[in-house]
Amino acid sequence: MSRLIATAVRCSLALSFVALLGAAPMAAAAPPPPGVNLWEGPAAIGVEVKDPNGKPVANAQVILRDTDLQPPAGPAPLVTDAEGHVIAGHVAEGNWSIQVSHPSFMTYTAYLEARAGKAAKRSFAAQVSTTSSWAPLKVGFFKVKSMPAAPPPAAPPGAAPPMAPAPPVVPRPAVAAPAQSPPTPAPAPAAPPAPAPRATPVPAPAPAPPPAPPPPSALPPAPRATPAPAPPPAPAATP
Repeated sequence: MSRLIATAVRCSLALSFVALLGAAPMAAAAPPPPGVNLWEGPAAIGVEVKDPNGKPVANAQVILRDTDLQPPAGPAPLVTDAEGHVIAGHVAEGNWSIQVSHPSFMTYTAYLEARAGKAAKRSFAAQVSTTSSWAPLKVGFFKVKSMPAAPPPAAPPGAAPPMAPAPPVVPRPAVAAPAQSPPTPAPAPAAPPAPAPRATPVPAPAPAPPPAPPPPSALPPAPRATPAPAPPPAPAATP
């Protein structure tokens, strides 16, 4: 009987331990309170970006993510200044990932260990070529001497951004409506023009009849008298 009781006690303890292990991940996965960033802390990460010739690279985008969180989270993307420097302040101590990109260079990726008051320590780094460049970047990490201002608190998930107060409504003075004039009657449609009278052709006058010949006289006209020829002159007498 004592053995059965001891076995039951052991089983009960084992089940309690398993229940505690199962509850631990659930507690770790609980969402943070509103306005709290789990990636914030006392550390700072200073990043220095240069080209292959050692010249500073400005306007390089730097993305940091706290890999101890699931899913990883971190501050908004940062941009290097004219000296190629950028500082991510008020970050949690622990393991971080960094990605540095610029249109004129390869994309740099590394894993870091951040500690308060120390320069970030790199554990792994790699660079991937892009479609626009094969030039590598030189990325280093330095100790931050002065901590930048803390970022603003994050808004709770799903919360709408605060809205600016609406401007006061100023009533407009009443404007009398203009008197409406009676509608102007529409003009009567114009009558279609009368068709022009068609000209009637005037018939040409008939030709005059030829004059009638004179009536024939009863007697034919008398023949005209032909004068008799004169006799030839007599020859002159020869002496």
